[in-house]
Amino acid sequence: MNKNLSRIVLAAIVAVSTTAAQAVQVASFNTTFSGSETLWQGSGIPTTGFDKSFNTGGAVGIKGRAVANTGTAAATVGGSISATYDEIINTGSTAIKLNFNGGSSKVSSDFGASASLDAFVDAGILDVEFGLAGVGAFLEPERNFTANLGSSSGNASDQEEVTSVGSLDVFGVGRLGASVDLDFRQTISLKPTTIDGILAGVHRGSGTLVTRGFSMGSTDMTTVNLSLFEPGMWDFSILDVDLFSTFYNTASLVLEPTINYIIGDWSIASFNVPLITNSFALDFNTLERRNLFSILVTPVPAAIWLFGTALIGLVGFARRRKVA
Repeated sequence: MNKNLSRIVLAAIVAVSTTAAQAVQVASFNTTFSGSETLWQGSGIPTTGFDKSFNTGGAVGIKGRAVANTGTAAATVGGSISATYDEIINTGSTAIKLNFNGGSSKVSSDFGASASLDAFVDAGILDVEFGLAGVGAFLEPERNFTANLGSSSGNASDQEEVTSVGSLDVFGVGRLGASVDLDFRQTISLKPTTIDGILAGVHRGSGTLVTRGFSMGSTDMTTVNLSLFEPGMWDFSILDVDLFSTFYNTASLVLEPTINYIIGDWSIASFNVPLITNSFALDFNTLERRNLFSILVTPVPAAIWLFGTALIGLVGFARRRKVA
């Protein structure tokens, strides 16, 4: 009798434990964040573009002007958000791990710009100035990359180049000439930084709603702790998801001018004229609600052991009866 009852107790405990066994599952959905912003943003930077004059200085040199319109910066960041969880969860506190897996992405910008250069000589009897070069450009740097939170896309550049020569007779005694190699360029990059959102669970029977906010940074993952005390099936979804990032851009002129006139040559070394260096937030639209996974919540585990204890008590009772 004792042996049979012991077998029953063991079988019952194994059966209940098996019912409560937790199988790890993974669910995910693909998503694409996309958006665009005005290109020229930031403290002290006009949103309509830039208009900057520059002068090399000295008795002989070059002065110029560079102008750009508003322009836009745009990006598309692809990837998937996955959830790792237990298929069966005992009532109480449980953890669900969320992870962002970066996918095919692109960053780009476009703007129209122009630059003009004048050579000048201001040396005693010579005080002259003449047009040297001009260039109109439409810059469209673009880069494809795989997105990872906290990692830069890497640089993308576009440029327009022109070589121009100008000359002028000076009082019939000589010739003033100048040439310049002009390189108008822009460089951009993008760094996705954070994904924020809400993990929501709804009980199929009662409609009870449980929500938890989450934020994923440079580790690309986070753990969301939930308290589920109502047994039954829960359906989970992710909503109000936002991607935050930083867009970096620089625009500049690289000049290699040489000025020649009556009594010799003046060669001015190559130099860079920074027109704008800037970074600003390029954040993306909130996603619509995405259904993700369902889990079954079972009664409190303690009930299992109470059941087992009751069966063991029966074994003891049977033993006492046999001894009597």
